Amino acid sequence: MTPHNITSFIIRSAIQTIPTSMRWPRRSPAAPAVTDPITSDKNALEAAATCASEYLDGKLKPVILVGPKLGRAGAEKELLQFAEAMGCAVALQPAAKGMFPEDHKQFVGIFWGQVSSDAADSMVHWADAMICVGTIFNDYSTVGWTAVPDIPLMSIDMDHVTFPGAHFSRVRMGEFLSHLATQVTFNETTMIEYKRLKPDPPHVHTAAREDALTRKEISRQFEIEMQWGHIGWSIPAAFGYALRHPDRHTIVLIGDGSFQVTAQEVSQMVRYKVPITILLINNRGYTIEVEIHDGSYNKIKNWDYAMLVQAFNSTDGRAKGLLANTAGELTDAIKTASEHKEGPTLIECTIDQDDCSKELITWGHYVAAANARPPRNMSVQE
Repeated sequence: MTPHNITSFIIRSAIQTIPTSMRWPRRSPAAPAVTDPITSDKNALEAAATCASEYLDGKLKPVILVGPKLGRAGAEKELLQFAEAMGCAVALQPAAKGMFPEDHKQFVGIFWGQVSSDAADSMVHWADAMICVGTIFNDYSTVGWTAVPDIPLMSIDMDHVTFPGAHFSRVRMGEFLSHLATQVTFNETTMIEYKRLKPDPPHVHTAAREDALTRKEISRQFEIEMQWGHIGWSIPAAFGYALRHPDRHTIVLIGDGSFQVTAQEVSQMVRYKVPITILLINNRGYTIEVEIHDGSYNKIKNWDYAMLVQAFNSTDGRAKGLLANTAGELTDAIKTASEHKEGPTLIECTIDQDDCSKELITWGHYVAAANARPPRNMSVQE
């Protein structure tokens, strides 16, 4: 491995924010890494924006679909600029939640096939062109391959742009979106249609303090690792987030099954006195897996999670472990956690094993059907 290879590898890893692994001899040269940011080829950028604007001018009902690669490219501001220049509907893939403001007038929901929110599914299927910005289509994001768009796609990736009849490489996502925003024609056709389909805002019921706890009092917004479905990802990831941004209050929502995979990382939070709040939703099993394919392997040994966190303290730690069975207990526990600054606070929230959303049930059925298909080019023989 040469210094050039190492430099390219590190830069690619940093830009795309992906896990990487490098191996090299001990006596490799100590050449400095080149850290100048990679920019678009000017000619390719200009040509791509011109061709893309001409392509979009021929479409009557375009929709923007945002995927998780947008965050890796750090192009959230450029997307907002482009979306407002277009004036069309904007939907998000589930793994891109939070990358476009959900209170923006152009936001039409999470596109997730049969389990989409608001009117996102209807808008995507009504459109005559989809502008995909950093999207990833896999079995999870397409609900078992049942929600793959069947309309012309313009794919804006991290370093290239593709649409029918054209492909441009060496074009950075943020620069392309910003440049294209100055050339497109405002088209709010999809927003006019969305106003006809937009559902009434949900009525949020505030639970009484003595009410039994359910998932509805817990989930509001999330940061999710969805591409590989890493169970237990959020605990070590939150630790990294908190160290990088000590001025922010990091809050983790995790299930009991996932927590058992990476529980040991909480000891590092205790060690560095990181004031993370962990909301552990204990339903005594892998509920997502239950909805895909149930079996005894989805039932797990229950732990005393609140006590476990305190065990990490030893003689010098300051972690807190709390238990919440009702809405009132959860309210009190959250207040305690927000005031605790000397270490992590874990709040164990106990809910019923069958307490899950109808969207999860539907999603699980379709993913299970996709998982049950025989491999390609092979047939099942009796």
